[in-house]
Amino acid sequence: MRHLARRDYGKMFKTTNLVRALQATVRHNGPRPAILDTDRQYTWSEFGARVARLAGVLQSLGIKSGVRFAILSRNGFRVEELKWAAFWIGAVPVPINWRLAPPEIAHILDDSSCVRVFSEGMFEKTFEHPALASWRAQLTVFGEATGANAPSYEDMLARSQPIAPADPAPEADAILLYTGGTTGRSKGVRLSHVNILSNAFAFGLGVGARPEHVYLHAAPMFHSADLLAMGWFIQGSPQCYLPMFSPVAFLGAIALHRVSAVVTVPTMLIGTVLDASFPTFDISSLRILIYGAAPMAVEWIDRVAQAFPHAAFFNCYGLTET
Repeated sequence: MRHLARRDYGKMFKTTNLVRALQATVRHNGPRPAILDTDRQYTWSEFGARVARLAGVLQSLGIKSGVRFAILSRNGFRVEELKWAAFWIGAVPVPINWRLAPPEIAHILDDSSCVRVFSEGMFEKTFEHPALASWRAQLTVFGEATGANAPSYEDMLARSQPIAPADPAPEADAILLYTGGTTGRSKGVRLSHVNILSNAFAFGLGVGARPEHVYLHAAPMFHSADLLAMGWFIQGSPQCYLPMFSPVAFLGAIALHRVSAVVTVPTMLIGTVLDASFPTFDISSLRILIYGAAPMAVEWIDRVAQAFPHAAFFNCYGLTET
């Protein structure tokens, strides 16, 4: 294959979007595993079909191109499907930090002009708070983000028909993420299809992402750090999900799914290497270990690097806006 000049890369980004990226991933990796869950696995062909059917569900709920809807959930493959179903029709998902107080969640819903909220079952009672009571009519509760316990979600999929994909402009909004709000109210950051894809290509190349890697979504999926997974996703790397962090759950996921790559924060890594059960887990599959969001003392960097001897250890820095 001939070497691509810089102008060729620019042209490529100006003619692509996340829908085309998903179609290419499915086309090139159809029978290979896409989603590794505790309940079952999905191939890339199955994942693509589920996304197209879920896009039909969104459309039946009045969600169309350019429209925003919120997702309040822990990490899971159903959050992944909701996000990609939004891309499929040109809509804009708004993942929300489920640790926020109800008035803070209400601010994001109002500020983003969301028309609907998809909530994991465990957060349904959050909408009994007076600040969120008016949103109950726009609420869809879908059960668990992972595993088999989401009958309403699966029923919606089973009743829906797949719909044809949209073809959003590369510069169109793809996702709306809210900042941590450390200096005031949380602010929405609009990220386009080309923003996400260009970052995926650059980051994936920089850290050595490979199709044969298994990527673990340990960083919260409401955070921009989770978008780094796109460097593996567009190559057809299998994806698995950690609903909520604990050292044992983290180590167990690595051992169970033979995880190759993951993005973390220092407190996660320090807690993991200090856990008494650490030596009992097989972590030899891990090849790329990334941390960011906070500094780590040199002695802890050394200790973590020694604890994960098979992994290249990266410190990365970024912003929701970038």
